[in-house]
Amino acid sequence: MDQSMSAEDQVSDVSPADDGADARPDRRADLRSVDMRSSGGRIDLPRVTGSIRHMVGSTEPARMFSQLARVCVPAICDVCTINLVEDAGHRYRIRQPAEKPWNGGELDQSAVIEAEFCSDGAGGPRFSGLLICTWLDDYQPSEADSALLGLLVDHATAMVEHERLTARVAELEIAPADGTLMLPGRQRVAAAVGILMALHHLTPPQAADLLNRASEHTHQSIRGVADTVLRTGAMPSHPHPAAVSA
Repeated sequence: MDQSMSAEDQVSDVSPADDGADARPDRRADLRSVDMRSSGGRIDLPRVTGSIRHMVGSTEPARMFSQLARVCVPAICDVCTINLVEDAGHRYRIRQPAEKPWNGGELDQSAVIEAEFCSDGAGGPRFSGLLICTWLDDYQPSEADSALLGLLVDHATAMVEHERLTARVAELEIAPADGTLMLPGRQRVAAAVGILMALHHLTPPQAADLLNRASEHTHQSIRGVADTVLRTGAMPSHPHPAAVSA
């Protein structure tokens, strides 16, 4: 992975982290249970949601989480630090504001929220890390603030996995005359499961169950449904013509 960034991209300080950066265990928030409207106080939710919509997908976690750091400051907190570790061996420390040097004493303050994240390895090397938001005024973050940050790190992780899966499928896809994918059936199904996991924040069993239910509803084989997901990124919504005429 290209670790270099242009001056335009490097708004937040992305630098190789020292060996003390820890890879954090997986933490998946139940995104459906998070009510973003409940996060109050000084957080500017309209600015956060607007910035999220303008985030550009990337296969590189460092670029994706650099954008997330710019979402967090100043709309959510005063200082955002993200320690990122990839299984390939790359370690990064992302800072926003970029000009503010790292100060370990920030972690001693009570106005700090930490949000762990970890990828499923869909489409590329696994990565994990820790986002740390710090407030330097008298603001005391709430559980709603913590839930919001958990939602944001999960969203950034899913965007990386989606971009990687899309790029991987594009590399493997060959369109012969019959329009099928030149991949073994099991690999097509596994790739479709990975895409559904990234798009809808599902566990592997949930994504596989979604394929099965779509297969029953559309009267297609699971592999046929998987091919639709691989080509379009969406589930088929209508029964197969052959099944209707039968």
